[in-house]
Amino acid sequence: MKLLLTVATLLVLSEQCQEIRMIAKDGSVVVGRSMEFATEDSYLLSFPAGSQHNMPELPNCAESFEFESKYHTFTTRMRLQNGNWSQFDSDGMNSAGLSASALHFPEFSYFPENETVRGENCSNAVSQIRLVEYVLASFANVHEIREAIDNNTFPMVYSEEDFNMTHPVHYQFVDNSGEGMVLEYTKEGGRRMHNNTIGVFTNSPTFDWHMENLRNYPQLRNKNREGFSYDFEGEKFFLPSGSGSGLAGIPGDYMSSSRFVKAAALLRFADKPQYRSDAVMQTFHLMNAADIPKGVIRDHKKSDHEDYVLSDSMYVVVKSLSDGCMYYRAYHDISVRRICFSNMPMDEMRFKNMERRWQNSYDDINTDNMEAFEFNDSN
Repeated sequence: MKLLLTVATLLVLSEQCQEIRMIAKDGSVVVGRSMEFATEDSYLLSFPAGSQHNMPELPNCAESFEFESKYHTFTTRMRLQNGNWSQFDSDGMNSAGLSASALHFPEFSYFPENETVRGENCSNAVSQIRLVEYVLASFANVHEIREAIDNNTFPMVYSEEDFNMTHPVHYQFVDNSGEGMVLEYTKEGGRRMHNNTIGVFTNSPTFDWHMENLRNYPQLRNKNREGFSYDFEGEKFFLPSGSGSGLAGIPGDYMSSSRFVKAAALLRFADKPQYRSDAVMQTFHLMNAADIPKGVIRDHKKSDHEDYVLSDSMYVVVKSLSDGCMYYRAYHDISVRRICFSNMPMDEMRFKNMERRWQNSYDDINTDNMEAFEFNDSN
């Protein structure tokens, strides 16, 4: 029962994920993504090129589908406290410069049951929780993904449970040219692709709904408004008071629709970085606007299990697609760490817990780190 409650927490309360894409003036492409859930540890996994991937056995197929990774990949995956691994790679990038992400898509996501996979589909079918794994292993860029879909060589995607629960998801793929594509599977619309030219991706409703919803915020801008003046009790007042009035009315809650609008506005108005390193730093700053502290969001369901009603930002990853590096920070350890394809061995699969203690987040400053000077009126 405790295991089921824990997994239910992850699925119900991972609805606040967010992803943005930034392109620097030098052409470098950076993708930032946050992951929100309540418990469990997240791990960073490294799969070398040539790794074998085995899909689960299906009831109407004689053999399970297998494929070999063409590229070195980094992915993120959950591991339960009892040591059991999830089969769901929610995020990652490969050595060709492709980013893939799966974000929570409740009430809209639809994938057929595994019993529907039969015949020629048996040799080319993956589940919704393994599609990120497959895409990163198989494709170098968004163009190749589109071509596979147009040529009907893209795999059939079916529903698979993970710890007795089903993940409702939709996907975004971004490559090192800056091209982005959203892929959604719904019961009404089937499989649909969208060009993501705005560089923002959140959760439900569908991507086209979010884009249409942006039309409701034409007043947002990065310049302060002049306002007007008035007299009150013999004094003259000028509006607005303070800075930031150009963004008056921007949504500030954590609903998916609100986060999409806010992220789109901030990404549009933030200074465009000159270089890759500046883009990585700027992306972390923009992702800070979506950070969720523990206890701020509680589910409406009542439960004696406290973890069931909490959600927070467990980690943020920033993927620098142009140089093959993934930067990340966790909830307790907010220091930024980095892993790059160029300095990772290609001999075997490896993993690392993304979380550490809060004490790893800071450096103590003492007299050896500070310059002495004498203060006087001339300083």
